[in-house]
Parts: sequence; C-alpha cells; structure tokens
Amino acid sequence: MQAVELLRRRLGDPPSLAVVLGSGVTLEGDEKSALNYEVIPGMPVSDVTGHSGVLKILEIENQQIAVMAGRKHLYEGATLEEVTFATRMLAAWGVMQLILTNAAGGLSEDLEVGDLMLINGTIDLLPSTDGKGTLPALIQGPVSRSNKWLPQVRSPEVKSGTYAAVLGPNYETRAEVSLLLHAGADAVGMSTVPELLAADRTGMDAAGLSVITNSWAKPITFHGHQAVVKAATEASVKLQRFIQSFLAGKE
Repeated sequence: MQAVELLRRRLGDPPSLAVVLGSGVTLEGDEKSALNYEVIPGMPVSDVTGHSGVLKILEIENQQIAVMAGRKHLYEGATLEEVTFATRMLAAWGVMQLILTNAAGGLSEDLEVGDLMLINGTIDLLPSTDGKGTLPALIQGPVSRSNKWLPQVRSPEVKSGTYAAVLGPNYETRAEVSLLLHAGADAVGMSTVPELLAADRTGMDAAGLSVITNSWAKPITFHGHQAVVKAATEASVKLQRFIQSFLAGKE
C-alpha cells in the first residue's frame, strides 16, 4: 500500500494508538508532524464542514498518538472501500489500537448534549453490499461490542450505549427517532460502524466513542450541522480528559 510507505517515510514508526475525530471534534497536544490527506495516496478527503483532513502525530501524556481529523462518509457518495481506507491504512502501518469518535444525536433520555457515549452495541442501518437492506438489522437489534481492551471507565462524563448508523445526510424525523428507540438505539449517527467492522477484520483493537451534539429526547429547536459542529467542539474537552486518562493508564 503506497499510503503506508508514505507514512513510514514521512512519519516513521507507528504509534500504538490512533484516534479518528468526528465532525467538529478536536484533540490538543504537542504536534510533532502532520500530513494533509491530499498527499496520502488513495486517501479520500471529506468536503463536510468540521473535517479538516489532516493526519497529525500529537504528544499527549508523554506518549505519541496518531490523530486523524476527519473522515469520508457514505452520504458523500463514497464507497465502503473509501470509507474504510483510513482504518485499513492505520492497521497496515502497525497501529494496534483505534478510537473512532463521532458526533451523534442522543435518542435516550439518559444522554445530554455534551456527553460522551462509549459504544457497546451497534445497529447497522447503512446500505449493505449483500442487497438485504436494513430490515434484518432492525429485526435483529443491537450487536454487542466488547471494549475489554479499554480500561474500565469510571467517569460520569462517559456513558455507554448502542449506536445506530444511518446513511444521512438528512437528520432524523420524529417517526424515525421513535423507530430507532424501539430498535434499541441510544444514539444515532452517520459513520463509525463500517470502520469498526473493518478494524475487527484486521485484528486491531477498536472502540467507538460518540460525542452527543443534539438530543432528540427533549423538545428543543435543532439548528442543523453548524450546531452539531459547535456542540462537538465544546464537548471536546471531555474527550481530551478521556484520552489523557487512557494514556496515563498505559504508562
């Protein structure tokens, strides 16, 4: 893979951990190097606001991690191959652990705007390659995920729940919210599940972490993608603390 050859040449040996940032999500650290997605062979670039398209090496808690600011989505017309390219590239580079963040809408009344939700189950309602559609996923209900490689989370800032992945780019109607709740979802977004499945196939440890940027459980006015990006940026301080705690536990 030419992309991996470039990473090895420009960035050197891989860090053990990589973090993919969702819409508007940020992570701070001492920047050691950076590559724009455009210079990485085969790397798809998102046109969506809040996805800057930069791979950075940051030092946090005296450890270096790879941070990918942005991802390509199926709703942009990308293929599954393109959507999972970064995950497969990181695995081939030698990254062992992957945290995939996203901006998600809260469905459960237990989730507030600004919460972090560790994904312990998924409902895959994205277009399938087998032609079966989304009905089987709705009937089956959540597929559980093991996050045993992560240290036990003991923080009121980090909750857990089931993430439903839908195509988008439109946001959910009240009828769709009701359906997703009935199917067992706690939050809904438009990414992450294909990357989790791709990571599983490579043998890489992977976990999903949703930043709740709007709530469908409360009768409030929702102002679209710009509001999502703003809320994600404001909630990123909690992600920062989560990553710092995780890295401190690895020392």
